[in-house]
Amino acid sequence: MMRVALRVILLTVIHLAVSDAMAQDFCNDRMRKACAVCGLQLKDAPLPAGQAREMKAKDGQTVVVRTNSMAAIEHIGIPLFNADMRLLMPSPVYDFLEYATLNWRYQITPNQFHLRKVVFRRGSWNTLVSSQLSQAECSISNEDDKYYVVSWFNHGNEIACVGVPIDYELLGNDTRRNMERELVRLLEENNGPAALPQPSFISEDDLKVYGTGGLFVKEGEYHMLVELNQNVYYTLQTVREQVDTIIRGVAQTMVMEDILPVVVIDGEHPAESLGNLLMAGDGAVADVLLTLDFHLSSYHRRQLSIPMSRLRTTLTGEGCKLFFAGSGVNGGYAHGILFVVNAARGYNHLLNISMPLEQLTAFQPQAKADVYLYIPPIDKSHLYGKLPDKKSGEKFKH
Repeated sequence: MMRVALRVILLTVIHLAVSDAMAQDFCNDRMRKACAVCGLQLKDAPLPAGQAREMKAKDGQTVVVRTNSMAAIEHIGIPLFNADMRLLMPSPVYDFLEYATLNWRYQITPNQFHLRKVVFRRGSWNTLVSSQLSQAECSISNEDDKYYVVSWFNHGNEIACVGVPIDYELLGNDTRRNMERELVRLLEENNGPAALPQPSFISEDDLKVYGTGGLFVKEGEYHMLVELNQNVYYTLQTVREQVDTIIRGVAQTMVMEDILPVVVIDGEHPAESLGNLLMAGDGAVADVLLTLDFHLSSYHRRQLSIPMSRLRTTLTGEGCKLFFAGSGVNGGYAHGILFVVNAARGYNHLLNISMPLEQLTAFQPQAKADVYLYIPPIDKSHLYGKLPDKKSGEKFKH
């Protein structure tokens, strides 16, 4: 009897531990530790996907918690900026300062040396903690691509002014090496079967003529260059369908014809076909198995094979946008660049893709990619988000 009771207790403890772990996921251990240090209660009321919520820490301090599209917590901080500003001016400075202020308040990271790089022209860390700055007017300027200068105002009077170096690892609140490891780990953990989307139905009205080869294009966004885009390419195909019907009391079979746009997967159009396989997100397109060769910090290398659908889901869940540019055909291979942009956090991923031409139309196509993670953008106006001109003095009100 005692043995049975102990077994029940043990199973209950295990169930509670699993339930607690499943109640809310975290993007990394840093977020998990921050939640624990602040004493946030998430087990009974986990946050939905893609939302930000203000909560109370164990000592009554207001903190903001945000989840990504997969309901994993990706940001915790002391709120310093309003939602309109974040939406209109994506920048890595927001998450950095909110988390850095939380870190200073609760000493989440024992080594606080990196916070010394932040320069206060007015106010202090305590000002950021206690002044409810998310309710104040705020402006950001860029000084010679070296510093962000962030100022908060109340009725025209400056409350606080902070200088934050445009330093990639500082703004990421972590080292590049750690961020690389976290992303590779996330891809490995998610390396299971992914639910493919259903085939999409495109109207001819959505298409534009593309080139002279009978192709059409549904234009998407582009990044910096029009060649680096989210376009999907189509051809028009006659579809015939037999329909049984009754006419004047007589059963008849009629052949119905329609002209429908079909996603192009054709060796005659290698660049467009490769782009469609990587970008279309259409259930009518085969799922590519990518062998990713990660070129990591300190000359480390790592390989991982993962379906393109899973890679796309994971990266977009991290807040990234994907863009593709075909770079030609050479030696029987189609080549292209998959450019992954996270404007809000100020980094890019770069994947150099190569696929044998015969794989373009294979039932289960395979491709290889050399992957370079967390690359600071070369053009800082795109790399670190759209900021107002340093002389504009533009301000955002709550």
